[in-house]
Amino acid sequence: DIAPHLKPGALVLDVCSLKQKPCELMRDVLPQTVDVVGTHPLFGPDSAKVDGLGAHNILGRKVAVCPVRMQKHSVRDICRFLEKIGLVTYVVTPEEHDRQMATAQCLTHYIALGLKKMDVGRQDLTTPNFDALLGIIERLSNDTDVLLEDIQVLNPYAVEQRQRFRKALDDVEKEIGGN
Repeated sequence: DIAPHLKPGALVLDVCSLKQKPCELMRDVLPQTVDVVGTHPLFGPDSAKVDGLGAHNILGRKVAVCPVRMQKHSVRDICRFLEKIGLVTYVVTPEEHDRQMATAQCLTHYIALGLKKMDVGRQDLTTPNFDALLGIIERLSNDTDVLLEDIQVLNPYAVEQRQRFRKALDDVEKEIGGN
């Protein structure tokens, strides 16, 4: 929708959780005269909260930067701007981004979804690690179904990682004498 309104030299960035498909789409649909960069802030509103009052802090948070088409702007300048507001930048290809997110994001969400399905919740006797897992489950419970679908279904590397994880759990079960 914005394509006809973009002036030559404009810079278009996205903030999708996936990079390959959105970057391809922006490259193919937006005018050749605009610069295109895929970005993924590796945090959301819930994970950036620093207090119970809803204050946010993005200092030190990570952001992936995936240059697609650069003519007028430089990746270096974009990273400098993001770093100036406190973010840590990682310049990667859209493919590398999606490969790494299949582990860092897809598996995290997958494990949390499984624990939520088990109805794992607060109890009196917990360890710090269990409390950390519950915190992840609680933060991810605010994610939309569309986001969960994007992360689990549209990432081309997610299925392989989920399969590897299930196999690893089967191997662990055998190692500890289970079935």
